[in-house]
Amino acid sequence: MKNNILKITILATAIFMVAFVSAEAQQSVRIKDLISVQGTDDNYLKGVGLVVGLDGTGDSQKTITSAISANMLLKWENYNIYPSQLSSKNIAIVVVTAKITAFKLEGTKIDVEVASIGDAKSLKGGQLLLTPLRGPRAMDEKDKDTQTVYAIAQGNLYIGGGKDTPQKKGAITDGALVVKAVDHNVFRKNLDSNIVVLHLNQPDFNVVNAIAEKINIAPQITRAENEFEIALPVDMGEVRIAIPQAYIDKNQKVKFISELLELEIDLAGGGETRAKVIIDDKTKSWAITGSVKVSKCCVLAGDTKVVVTDADIAKGASLSDIIQTLNMAKTPAEDIIEILKKMNDAGVISAEVIIN
Repeated sequence: MKNNILKITILATAIFMVAFVSAEAQQSVRIKDLISVQGTDDNYLKGVGLVVGLDGTGDSQKTITSAISANMLLKWENYNIYPSQLSSKNIAIVVVTAKITAFKLEGTKIDVEVASIGDAKSLKGGQLLLTPLRGPRAMDEKDKDTQTVYAIAQGNLYIGGGKDTPQKKGAITDGALVVKAVDHNVFRKNLDSNIVVLHLNQPDFNVVNAIAEKINIAPQITRAENEFEIALPVDMGEVRIAIPQAYIDKNQKVKFISELLELEIDLAGGGETRAKVIIDDKTKSWAITGSVKVSKCCVLAGDTKVVVTDADIAKGASLSDIIQTLNMAKTPAEDIIEILKKMNDAGVISAEVIIN
């Protein structure tokens, strides 16, 4: 056991000390944490809308009347509202954005973010009127020359932070209804051709070869004797995989993808491969490759404060030690991820941080 000490403060309780437990840096990483499957990428939507119900904190008359283009945008969204009607600062022009994940179906809901594009002082207490959200590019081959509406957003804004926090941005949980699913023709075309294409989130020759080698020898994957070279690294960012016949015959191509994505590769001793911290917001999980050192810092997330001192650094404190200590303190996964993000923002993690 190391003698390193990490100070963790749990708010509203006494300060206590937790001894660092010697922790091996996590070297094994799931393939799914390193890649995306071609044709399953997220897409981003946008729209221009109106927030109403503001208590004198909305856009000024000057902003509305001096921006003819803003009026055109409002008419484009079928609001039929004119500058002469906007004189009480109870309304604000906003840009609305959202991320639509792969295979999100019609009738489901997605979160939206709202931000003022005028001189409104605050969006607090406002309500977003019905706003169509379009893709930044044609995401359907049938709509190459148009911007199809994929979702409709509306609802009351949530403004986080305290009174001193800028309040020109807000969010609406489940604030948009998906009205058109995004086509994934590339993914389906690959499946029809009995192949799967993986794209590395961070291109790397060592990693792409490690992924291909693991897939080619993994006993978890069912294959014939002549199907052991099914994965081929095309370049430093892509692996092409032939789906084994056993999965094709049983119509289990999706099962094959699931199995290969759960395979783990060992990046220990990976030559020039840099240490990485991989954070998955969706699954609330993380992985560390290599030995990741940290610098002096003090970060707060939820009810937990982490303090790394010069003494900790002198004794070889690593990021794995910090996470081990947080786990011993039964810190929620959400708080650990927030701590990792804040440490990354502060520049105290000596590794490449990848957030999926």
